[in-house]
Amino acid sequence: WYQRRVREAVVSTQSTGSSGINAEYGVRALPDSKTRAQTPPEAPGRHGSPLNTEEIVSLARKTDGYSASDMTALAQDAAFGPIRSIAPGKVKDIPADKIRKINYSDFVNSLQTIRPSVSQSSLAAYEDWNNMFGAK
Repeated sequence: WYQRRVREAVVSTQSTGSSGINAEYGVRALPDSKTRAQTPPEAPGRHGSPLNTEEIVSLARKTDGYSASDMTALAQDAAFGPIRSIAPGKVKDIPADKIRKINYSDFVNSLQTIRPSVSQSSLAAYEDWNNMFGAK
């Protein structure tokens, strides 16, 4: 499931770029809070979906302005949270099944480094350009 979501995000990013512009179809709107809550970022591998409904809704609120590729980057960064919580010299000595699973705090911590890739002002400029010169 996660690999399929990443492939979709990669294909979407390749066709639109991180700016949200699709040369063939014009400007693609960023997902709103409801959409982000309905399609929360999946954690890789054995973690499945580590967030409960309340955490998903909270994360959706905190990721206003994030694109689908930004959400993928957020999930990928959060997946390293359990590793980051281990002292660097001890990582190689801990069996994989003893490393904790991803949790909500990993996503919140990742919000410090993974930021929206498209500013609202840039998106407005793209929409203005699309209205003037884009496909109709």
